[in-house]
Amino acid sequence: MGDRRNILVSVFVVTYNQEKYIRQCLDSILMQKVNFDYEIVIGEDSGTDNTLSICEEYARKYPQIRLLPKTSHLGIAGNWKRVLSECQGKYVAMCEGDDYWCDPLKLQKQVDFLDGDIDENFVLCFHDSKVVDENNNVLNDPNKETTISKSLTSYDLMTTNNPPTQTIMFRRKYFECEKTAFMSIPSNFITCDAVLCFLLGKHGGGCFMPQIINSAYRVHSLSTWSALSQINMDLRLFSLYSFLQPLENRVKEYYFLRRKSFSAKIATNAIKERKIIVFLKYYFISSWLFLKSRDFKGIWNIQRGVVYNLIHK
Repeated sequence: MGDRRNILVSVFVVTYNQEKYIRQCLDSILMQKVNFDYEIVIGEDSGTDNTLSICEEYARKYPQIRLLPKTSHLGIAGNWKRVLSECQGKYVAMCEGDDYWCDPLKLQKQVDFLDGDIDENFVLCFHDSKVVDENNNVLNDPNKETTISKSLTSYDLMTTNNPPTQTIMFRRKYFECEKTAFMSIPSNFITCDAVLCFLLGKHGGGCFMPQIINSAYRVHSLSTWSALSQINMDLRLFSLYSFLQPLENRVKEYYFLRRKSFSAKIATNAIKERKIIVFLKYYFISSWLFLKSRDFKGIWNIQRGVVYNLIHK
């Protein structure tokens, strides 16, 4: 490894209780064939399995790996903040500890593109992704992951149309411009990737690179997102939309409408599942949002849905 002042790319890796997968993740990064210096910045979030010892083994063996010091458990948002703050490269590539890359030229191809985009029309680039299970079997369920096979505008990125995390490389200077906002993410957030793409999207679009072999997004029983129930996914998304709405005038109306829609959906599903506290909270939130937009038909539909579900459940 060369002088750290010459690092061109930082590879962001966050991991927690992923002893079954972290070796494949790190091996896929270490197999990269590049003509520049890069570092791998790992944040292991004080898990209860052997993930840390595996990361320590790799850090001893490979000088380009920088394993951040052990801390108390930070949670997803805290660990993301810590690792992104430590990345030093001009560009940052991302790969969470249960995912992996398949193209040994991925980093080189992405650096060549961003270096060649002299006018910086694109703040990031990305490629396609396949979905695999815990045994690397390819899954054909489109509901597990939405692949994006086109370039994205600034507006796309700001409306949570974000690429699969493990495919992204972005210009770090734009993260630095938005670092204060990113560091204000609530500690219980698990949608840090959406916030990051939103903030980067304020500065430009994302270029799709079909010439890069698909990386792998892994779905398993311990997956932070895919293991959630539908109502818990919707609750997380509502929190995300509430956080993002005031951050950029160009998308305030979009996120207001999303909050209105999701609050009504959460209230309806909560009464179906007899989650009374959740129902009451989001019933009043949705009623207020519909009233604020003078959508009286929407308010009536909410009331009708509540009565129907009380009678038929």
